[in-house]
Parts: sequence; C-alpha cells; structure tokens
Amino acid sequence: MKPRLVLIEWNDSHSYNEWHRDNPARTPLKCISVGYLMYNGKKVKTVAGHVAQDFQQRGAEMSIPASAITRISHLVVKR
Repeated sequence: MKPRLVLIEWNDSHSYNEWHRDNPARTPLKCISVGYLMYNGKKVKTVAGHVAQDFQQRGAEMSIPASAITRISHLVVKR
C-alpha cells in the first residue's frame, strides 16, 4: 500500500547549549513536518521526506511521539 503524504504539526522541547540570561521557555516549540507516513502507530508516527518510486527506499525519516502531535493533515498529490 502506498503511504500517504501528510503534514504533521507537533510540539517539541526547547534547549540552550550556552550560558544565557533570557527568560526560560514558557510554551513548547511548535514544529511542522511534511513527508510520507511510513508508520502510523499508537505511540509514534514515522514520516520520510524522501522516497524512491517504489517506496522501498527512503531518506530523511523521523519518528515523532504521538503524544507530541497536535494535528495531522493529509495532503493531495496531483500528477
């Protein structure tokens, strides 16, 4: 079955690697990822940004915890 192209909106954590005097983050970092939904589990969703025509090879794959996802939109590909 061909994976669906999706846009996933999700919340991530902030981090600072250097000394700073800024106020600490008060809201999660809002992120958007677009890719083919390769795995649609209850605990995690995995998207791939690059896929071969047969979907057997893929790159730029990322797994996002389902608890961090705020919305998933299915995108339409017109050829």
